[in-house]
Amino acid sequence: MIKNKVKACLIIERYTGIYAMTNATAEFIATSRLTEFVPLLFKAMNEMGEDPEFKDRQATIFRYFD
Repeated sequence: MIKNKVKACLIIERYTGIYAMTNATAEFIATSRLTEFVPLLFKAMNEMGEDPEFKDRQATIFRYFD
């Protein structure tokens, strides 16, 4: 659990949005369901992009709410 919290802190420091993150990072956010990611998730709700990879990443992240 501590390892996941440290990883979450690093992700929050590195990424201000989902456009720059990797698919693995998006998957970690979705599966961890850590509350630290809530501000990043709300920001991601307002991001727009036409790139199919961006849309896939956004869909992956929104699984956090499932």
